[in-house]
Amino acid sequence: MDASLGPVLVVDDNPGDARLVAWALAHEPGGAIESERADRVASAVERLRAARFAVVLLDLGLPDSRGADGVARLRAAAPTVPVVVLSGAEEPERVRRALAAGAQDYLVKGIFPPGRLAAALRNAIFRQRLERELAEGRRTVESALAAAEAFGTPMAYLPPAGPLGATTEFRRRAVGESASDRELTQWVSAAVLSRAGEGGSATNDSPGTGGPALIVRPGAGADGRAVLLWWRGEPSPSVAASDEDPGDPIDPEAWRQLVEMAAGDRSFVPALVAAFLAEAPSIERSVMEAARRGDAEAIAHGAHTLKSACAQVGALALARRWSELERAADRGASRSWEEALRPILEDARRVEAALRARAKSA
Repeated sequence: MDASLGPVLVVDDNPGDARLVAWALAHEPGGAIESERADRVASAVERLRAARFAVVLLDLGLPDSRGADGVARLRAAAPTVPVVVLSGAEEPERVRRALAAGAQDYLVKGIFPPGRLAAALRNAIFRQRLERELAEGRRTVESALAAAEAFGTPMAYLPPAGPLGATTEFRRRAVGESASDRELTQWVSAAVLSRAGEGGSATNDSPGTGGPALIVRPGAGADGRAVLLWWRGEPSPSVAASDEDPGDPIDPEAWRQLVEMAAGDRSFVPALVAAFLAEAPSIERSVMEAARRGDAEAIAHGAHTLKSACAQVGALALARRWSELERAADRGASRSWEEALRPILEDARRVEAALRARAKSA
Protein backbone atom coordinates (compact mmCIF):
# COMPACT_ATOMS: atom_id res chain seq x y z
CA MET A 1 0.00 0.00 0.00
CA ASP A 2 1.38 3.39 -0.95
CA ALA A 3 1.92 5.78 1.98
CA SER A 4 3.94 8.41 0.17
CA LEU A 5 3.88 11.95 1.48
CA GLY A 6 2.26 14.67 -0.54
CA PRO A 7 1.66 18.19 0.79
CA VAL A 8 1.27 18.48 4.57
CA LEU A 9 -1.10 21.02 6.12
CA VAL A 10 0.37 22.41 9.36
CA VAL A 11 -2.32 23.98 11.56
CA ASP A 12 -0.64 26.13 14.21
CA ASP A 13 -1.06 29.78 15.18
CA ASN A 14 2.47 29.96 16.58
CA PRO A 15 4.74 31.14 13.74
CA GLY A 16 7.83 29.77 15.47
CA ASP A 17 6.43 26.26 15.87
CA ALA A 18 5.16 26.24 12.30
CA ARG A 19 8.56 27.47 11.10
CA LEU A 20 10.40 24.64 12.90
CA VAL A 21 8.03 21.97 11.55
CA ALA A 22 8.33 23.36 8.01
CA TRP A 23 12.12 23.26 8.33
CA ALA A 24 12.05 19.63 9.53
CA LEU A 25 9.77 18.62 6.64
CA ALA A 26 11.87 20.47 4.07
CA HIS A 27 15.07 18.80 5.32
CA GLU A 28 13.88 15.19 5.66
CA PRO A 29 16.68 12.79 4.56
CA GLY A 30 14.37 11.11 2.03
CA GLY A 31 13.66 14.40 0.28
CA ALA A 32 11.94 17.69 0.95
CA ILE A 33 8.26 17.49 1.92
CA GLU A 34 6.04 20.35 0.85
CA SER A 35 3.95 22.01 3.56
CA GLU A 36 1.43 24.80 3.97
CA ARG A 37 0.30 26.57 7.12
CA ALA A 38 -3.09 27.54 8.50
CA ASP A 39 -3.41 29.38 11.82
CA ARG A 40 -7.02 28.43 12.63
CA VAL A 41 -9.15 25.31 12.33
CA ALA A 42 -11.63 27.33 10.26
CA SER A 43 -8.99 28.29 7.70
CA ALA A 44 -7.67 24.70 7.69
CA VAL A 45 -11.16 23.44 6.83
CA GLU A 46 -11.25 25.89 3.91
CA ARG A 47 -7.87 24.68 2.64
CA LEU A 48 -8.89 21.03 2.93
CA ARG A 49 -11.95 21.73 0.79
CA ALA A 50 -9.94 23.64 -1.81
CA ALA A 51 -6.80 21.48 -2.17
CA ARG A 52 -5.49 17.94 -1.63
CA PHE A 53 -3.28 17.22 1.37
CA ALA A 54 -1.73 13.92 2.38
CA VAL A 55 -1.95 14.58 6.12
CA VAL A 56 -2.69 17.33 8.66
CA LEU A 57 -0.41 18.26 11.57
CA LEU A 58 -2.64 19.92 14.17
CA ASP A 59 -1.80 21.92 17.28
CA LEU A 60 -4.33 21.46 20.11
CA GLY A 61 -4.30 25.06 21.35
CA LEU A 62 -5.70 27.38 18.67
CA PRO A 63 -7.70 30.62 18.90
CA ASP A 64 -10.84 28.91 17.55
CA SER A 65 -10.30 25.45 19.03
CA ARG A 66 -8.80 23.86 22.13
CA GLY A 67 -8.25 20.17 22.67
CA ALA A 68 -9.81 17.38 20.67
CA ASP A 69 -12.53 19.61 19.20
CA GLY A 70 -10.14 20.62 16.41
CA VAL A 71 -9.52 16.97 15.52
CA ALA A 72 -13.26 16.29 15.26
CA ARG A 73 -13.86 19.33 13.04
CA LEU A 74 -11.05 18.45 10.63
CA ARG A 75 -12.14 14.79 10.46
CA ALA A 76 -15.69 15.90 9.65
CA ALA A 77 -14.46 18.24 6.92
CA ALA A 78 -12.05 15.74 5.32
CA PRO A 79 -12.73 12.15 6.49
CA THR A 80 -10.05 10.59 4.27
CA VAL A 81 -7.20 12.87 5.40
CA PRO A 82 -5.35 11.61 8.51
CA VAL A 83 -4.82 14.02 11.39
CA VAL A 84 -1.68 13.87 13.52
CA VAL A 85 -1.75 15.99 16.67
CA LEU A 86 1.34 18.05 17.42
CA SER A 87 1.35 19.53 20.90
CA GLY A 88 3.65 20.85 23.56
CA ALA A 89 3.54 17.89 25.94
CA GLU A 90 2.50 14.26 25.94
CA GLU A 91 -0.24 14.12 28.57
CA PRO A 92 -2.04 10.73 28.60
CA GLU A 93 -5.52 12.18 28.92
CA ARG A 94 -4.98 14.60 26.02
CA VAL A 95 -3.63 11.72 23.95
CA ARG A 96 -6.74 9.64 24.66
CA ARG A 97 -9.10 12.46 23.78
CA ALA A 98 -7.28 13.29 20.55
CA LEU A 99 -7.21 9.65 19.42
CA ALA A 100 -10.84 9.19 20.46
CA ALA A 101 -11.75 12.11 18.18
CA GLY A 102 -10.07 10.34 15.26
CA ALA A 103 -6.42 11.42 15.29
CA GLN A 104 -3.97 8.84 13.97
CA ASP A 105 -1.07 9.84 16.20
CA TYR A 106 0.09 12.36 18.78
CA LEU A 107 3.56 13.87 18.52
CA VAL A 108 5.34 16.11 20.99
CA LYS A 109 6.64 19.39 19.59
CA GLY A 110 10.36 19.77 19.60
CA ILE A 111 13.47 18.96 17.63
CA PHE A 112 12.73 15.92 15.51
CA PRO A 113 15.61 13.57 14.67
CA PRO A 114 16.10 13.23 10.89
CA GLY A 115 13.46 10.93 9.42
CA ARG A 116 11.30 10.75 12.57
CA LEU A 117 8.59 13.17 11.45
CA ALA A 118 8.25 11.67 7.96
CA ALA A 119 8.03 8.15 9.42
CA ALA A 120 5.24 9.17 11.81
CA LEU A 121 3.26 10.81 8.99
CA ARG A 122 3.65 7.80 6.69
CA ASN A 123 2.40 5.52 9.48
CA ALA A 124 -0.62 7.77 9.97
CA ILE A 125 -1.43 7.74 6.24
CA PHE A 126 -1.07 3.97 6.13
CA ARG A 127 -3.31 3.35 9.14
CA GLN A 128 -5.99 5.72 7.87
CA ARG A 129 -6.16 4.04 4.46
CA LEU A 130 -6.18 0.54 5.88
CA GLU A 131 -8.95 1.40 8.36
CA ARG A 132 -11.04 2.85 5.56
CA GLU A 133 -10.52 -0.13 3.25
CA LEU A 134 -11.55 -2.52 6.03
CA ALA A 135 -14.62 -0.46 6.92
CA GLU A 136 -15.72 -0.34 3.27
CA GLY A 137 -15.12 -4.07 2.72
CA ARG A 138 -12.44 -3.43 0.09
CA ARG A 139 -9.85 -5.45 1.99
CA THR A 140 -10.08 -8.74 3.88
CA VAL A 141 -8.90 -9.02 7.47
CA GLU A 142 -6.17 -11.46 6.44
CA SER A 143 -4.91 -9.06 3.78
CA ALA A 144 -4.97 -6.15 6.25
CA LEU A 145 -2.99 -8.08 8.87
CA ALA A 146 -0.38 -9.03 6.27
CA ALA A 147 -0.14 -5.47 4.96
CA ALA A 148 0.32 -4.03 8.46
CA GLU A 149 3.03 -6.56 9.27
CA ALA A 150 4.86 -5.82 6.02
CA PHE A 151 4.62 -2.07 6.62
CA GLY A 152 6.09 -2.43 10.12
CA THR A 153 3.00 -1.15 11.97
CA PRO A 154 1.59 -4.25 13.73
CA MET A 155 -2.16 -4.55 14.23
CA ALA A 156 -4.67 -7.02 15.60
CA TYR A 157 -8.33 -7.47 14.70
CA LEU A 158 -10.98 -8.46 17.24
CA PRO A 159 -14.35 -9.55 15.90
CA PRO A 160 -16.94 -10.64 18.48
CA ALA A 161 -15.60 -14.20 18.30
CA GLY A 162 -12.15 -13.23 19.57
CA PRO A 163 -8.74 -11.84 18.53
CA LEU A 164 -7.20 -12.36 15.09
CA GLY A 165 -3.58 -11.58 14.34
CA ALA A 166 -2.67 -10.75 17.94
CA THR A 167 0.76 -12.36 18.04
CA THR A 168 2.69 -12.92 21.25
CA GLU A 169 4.96 -9.98 20.39
CA PHE A 170 1.96 -7.73 19.68
CA ARG A 171 0.38 -8.65 23.01
CA ARG A 172 3.65 -8.05 24.86
CA ARG A 173 4.09 -4.61 23.31
CA ALA A 174 0.47 -3.53 23.52
CA VAL A 175 -0.66 -4.87 26.88
CA GLY A 176 2.70 -5.35 28.57
CA GLU A 177 2.44 -9.14 28.82
CA SER A 178 1.58 -12.17 26.71
CA ALA A 179 -2.15 -12.07 27.40
CA SER A 180 -4.49 -14.91 26.46
CA ASP A 181 -7.27 -14.37 23.92
CA ARG A 182 -9.76 -14.02 26.75
CA GLU A 183 -7.60 -11.53 28.70
CA LEU A 184 -6.91 -9.44 25.62
CA THR A 185 -10.61 -9.37 24.70
CA GLN A 186 -11.56 -8.37 28.24
CA TRP A 187 -8.96 -5.60 28.26
CA VAL A 188 -10.16 -4.23 24.93
CA SER A 189 -13.80 -4.32 26.06
CA ALA A 190 -12.91 -2.37 29.20
CA ALA A 191 -10.87 0.16 27.20
CA VAL A 192 -13.68 0.76 24.72
CA LEU A 193 -16.30 1.17 27.43
CA SER A 194 -14.31 3.34 29.83
CA ARG A 195 -12.16 5.46 27.54
CA ALA A 196 -13.95 5.74 24.23
CA GLY A 197 -17.52 6.06 25.32
CA GLU A 198 -18.57 7.98 22.22
CA GLY A 199 -17.27 5.41 19.77
CA GLY A 200 -13.83 6.84 19.09
CA SER A 201 -10.63 5.22 20.18
CA ALA A 202 -8.75 4.57 23.37
CA THR A 203 -5.18 3.91 24.42
CA ASN A 204 -3.49 1.99 27.16
CA ASP A 205 -0.45 3.00 29.17
CA SER A 206 1.86 0.04 28.68
CA PRO A 207 4.70 -0.54 31.14
CA GLY A 208 8.00 0.80 29.90
CA THR A 209 6.68 2.87 27.00
CA GLY A 210 6.39 6.18 28.83
CA GLY A 211 2.96 6.88 27.38
CA PRO A 212 -0.07 5.51 25.57
CA ALA A 213 1.06 2.77 23.19
CA LEU A 214 -2.06 1.17 21.75
CA ILE A 215 -4.74 2.71 19.54
CA VAL A 216 -8.14 1.02 19.84
CA ARG A 217 -10.69 1.65 17.07
CA PRO A 218 -14.17 0.35 17.90
CA GLY A 219 -16.64 -0.21 15.05
CA ALA A 220 -13.99 -1.43 12.62
CA GLY A 221 -14.78 -3.70 9.71
CA ALA A 222 -17.68 -3.80 7.30
CA ASP A 223 -20.16 -4.98 9.96
CA GLY A 224 -19.16 -2.26 12.42
CA ARG A 225 -18.86 -4.76 15.27
CA ALA A 226 -15.15 -5.51 15.32
CA VAL A 227 -12.37 -3.67 17.16
CA LEU A 228 -9.10 -2.78 15.48
CA LEU A 229 -5.92 -2.48 17.55
CA TRP A 230 -2.86 -0.63 16.32
CA TRP A 231 0.53 -0.77 17.97
CA ARG A 232 1.24 2.94 18.20
CA GLY A 233 4.93 2.57 18.96
CA GLU A 234 7.10 4.50 21.30
CA PRO A 235 6.04 8.05 22.20
CA SER A 236 7.63 10.73 20.07
CA PRO A 237 10.98 11.81 21.50
CA SER A 238 11.20 15.05 23.38
CA VAL A 239 14.30 16.73 24.67
CA ALA A 240 15.03 15.73 28.24
CA ALA A 241 16.41 18.44 30.46
CA SER A 242 20.12 18.20 31.22
CA ASP A 243 21.57 18.94 34.63
CA GLU A 244 20.67 22.57 34.75
CA ASP A 245 23.16 25.34 35.40
CA PRO A 246 21.16 27.89 37.43
CA GLY A 247 23.13 30.63 35.71
CA ASP A 248 22.17 29.45 32.22
CA PRO A 249 18.43 29.36 31.38
CA ILE A 250 19.10 27.55 28.07
CA ASP A 251 19.37 23.77 28.35
CA PRO A 252 22.71 22.72 26.79
CA GLU A 253 21.45 19.40 25.41
CA ALA A 254 18.42 21.02 23.78
CA TRP A 255 20.66 23.69 22.27
CA ARG A 256 23.08 21.05 20.97
CA GLN A 257 20.24 19.23 19.24
CA LEU A 258 18.96 22.47 17.75
CA VAL A 259 22.37 23.29 16.28
CA GLU A 260 22.68 19.70 15.03
CA MET A 261 19.29 19.97 13.35
CA ALA A 262 20.53 22.99 11.39
CA ALA A 263 22.90 20.58 9.61
CA GLY A 264 25.54 23.17 8.85
CA ASP A 265 23.18 25.98 7.87
CA ARG A 266 24.63 28.76 10.01
CA SER A 267 21.68 31.06 9.36
CA PHE A 268 18.99 28.74 10.74
CA VAL A 269 19.54 29.04 14.52
CA PRO A 270 20.11 32.83 14.54
CA ALA A 271 16.97 33.27 12.41
CA LEU A 272 14.95 31.06 14.77
CA VAL A 273 16.20 32.97 17.81
CA ALA A 274 15.54 36.33 16.13
CA ALA A 275 11.97 35.27 15.38
CA PHE A 276 11.47 34.14 18.99
CA LEU A 277 12.83 37.43 20.35
CA ALA A 278 10.54 39.38 18.02
CA GLU A 279 7.38 37.37 18.70
CA ALA A 280 7.50 36.26 22.36
CA PRO A 281 7.33 39.72 24.01
CA SER A 282 4.07 40.64 22.25
CA ILE A 283 2.49 37.34 23.35
CA GLU A 284 3.73 37.98 26.90
CA ARG A 285 2.07 41.41 26.85
CA SER A 286 -1.18 39.81 25.71
CA VAL A 287 -0.99 37.33 28.59
CA MET A 288 -0.37 40.16 31.08
CA GLU A 289 -3.35 42.09 29.71
CA ALA A 290 -5.47 38.95 30.08
CA ALA A 291 -4.18 38.57 33.65
CA ARG A 292 -5.32 42.09 34.49
CA ARG A 293 -8.77 41.26 33.10
CA GLY A 294 -8.85 37.92 34.89
CA ASP A 295 -9.40 36.15 31.54
CA ALA A 296 -8.24 32.60 32.31
CA GLU A 297 -8.99 31.30 28.80
CA ALA A 298 -6.78 33.94 27.16
CA ILE A 299 -4.06 33.29 29.73
CA ALA A 300 -4.14 29.56 28.96
CA HIS A 301 -3.91 30.17 25.22
CA GLY A 302 -0.97 32.56 25.53
CA ALA A 303 0.85 30.29 27.97
CA HIS A 304 0.31 27.35 25.60
CA THR A 305 1.93 29.29 22.75
CA LEU A 306 4.85 30.47 24.87
CA LYS A 307 5.42 27.00 26.31
CA SER A 308 6.21 25.48 22.93
CA ALA A 309 8.03 28.59 21.68
CA CYS A 310 10.41 28.38 24.64
CA ALA A 311 10.95 24.64 24.21
CA GLN A 312 11.97 25.03 20.58
CA VAL A 313 14.85 27.38 21.50
CA GLY A 314 16.00 25.25 24.44
CA ALA A 315 14.48 27.31 27.28
CA LEU A 316 13.07 24.17 28.91
CA ALA A 317 12.79 25.49 32.47
CA LEU A 318 10.80 28.50 31.27
CA ALA A 319 8.67 26.23 29.08
CA ARG A 320 7.76 24.22 32.18
CA ARG A 321 6.70 27.40 34.00
CA TRP A 322 4.43 28.41 31.12
CA SER A 323 3.02 24.88 31.09
CA GLU A 324 2.19 25.10 34.80
CA LEU A 325 0.44 28.43 34.22
CA GLU A 326 -1.52 26.97 31.30
CA ARG A 327 -2.75 24.06 33.43
CA ALA A 328 -3.76 26.41 36.26
CA ALA A 329 -5.65 28.66 33.84
CA ASP A 330 -7.35 25.66 32.20
CA ARG A 331 -8.61 24.67 35.64
CA GLY A 332 -9.78 28.22 36.24
CA ALA A 333 -7.88 28.22 39.50
CA SER A 334 -8.73 31.32 41.49
CA ARG A 335 -5.50 33.23 42.00
CA SER A 336 -3.76 36.53 41.43
CA TRP A 337 -2.74 36.02 37.81
CA GLU A 338 -0.59 39.16 37.72
CA GLU A 339 1.34 38.03 40.77
CA ALA A 340 1.83 34.56 39.23
CA LEU A 341 3.13 36.10 36.01
CA ARG A 342 5.78 38.42 37.43
CA PRO A 343 8.46 35.80 38.26
CA ILE A 344 7.81 34.04 34.94
CA LEU A 345 8.39 37.26 33.03
CA GLU A 346 11.58 37.89 35.02
CA ASP A 347 12.81 34.48 33.86
CA ALA A 348 11.78 35.39 30.30
CA ARG A 349 14.11 38.40 30.36
CA ARG A 350 17.02 36.17 31.44
CA VAL A 351 16.19 33.74 28.61
CA GLU A 352 16.21 36.58 26.07
CA ALA A 353 19.65 37.74 27.21
CA ALA A 354 21.05 34.20 27.10
CA LEU A 355 19.61 33.59 23.62
CA ARG A 356 21.17 36.75 22.22
CA ALA A 357 24.56 35.64 23.54
CA ARG A 358 24.25 32.10 22.19
CA ALA A 359 22.92 33.12 18.78
CA LYS A 360 26.08 35.13 18.11
CA SER A 361 28.21 31.99 18.42
CA ALA A 362 25.80 29.50 16.77
